[in-house]
Amino acid sequence: MVQLVSIDSGISPFLVTVPSDFNVNTRTSGGDIEISDLVGEVVARTSGGDIEVGHIDCPVNLHTSGGDIEVRYAVGDVKVHTSGGDIEVVDAEGLVNASTNGGDIKIGRVVGILHASTSGGNVSARLQGPLLEDAVLSTSGGSVTAWVEEGTGFQLDARTSGGGVKAEGVTIKIESGSLGRSKLVGEVNGGGPTLKLRSSGGNINVRTS
Repeated sequence: MVQLVSIDSGISPFLVTVPSDFNVNTRTSGGDIEISDLVGEVVARTSGGDIEVGHIDCPVNLHTSGGDIEVRYAVGDVKVHTSGGDIEVVDAEGLVNASTNGGDIKIGRVVGILHASTSGGNVSARLQGPLLEDAVLSTSGGSVTAWVEEGTGFQLDARTSGGGVKAEGVTIKIESGSLGRSKLVGEVNGGGPTLKLRSSGGNINVRTS
């Protein structure tokens, strides 16, 4: 058995216990949502709280208008959005699409496809294995850091309006721009899908993990 915890605005916290193999669709207008380990699809919405989920063996779709989001582990597509908080995906296997209008994004590990964007914070992500498709990390007000496995092939397209681009531990055939400047475009380890990195107000770093 697992436990689903939801706190609603103006209502005492309540706890729902469900089987471990169970789909969950929960909403609250002004409180936090916490979901522990599940084998099932998870959909959660809150207008003014945090969302935290544990080990989920199916797709995850989370949305909050005013809080943080944390996903500890997910197998399947992960779609998360917050209008005013941070996002952390500790571990994911599948498509990760994360966006926030006012916080940081941290992706501890992703095996699959990644799109992460924020309008007001830093973005960091660790990509394991080869890029399956183009990946995008972008911010309008912070720095971007991408970790890739040594020897991974991809096309790097990194540009910033307010800092410099650094690449450590990768072999790159530069096509335009240069290391330490605001633009670096080139082929890494024979090329592949594009790793697109964008920042309007900070540095961009590419590192091997």
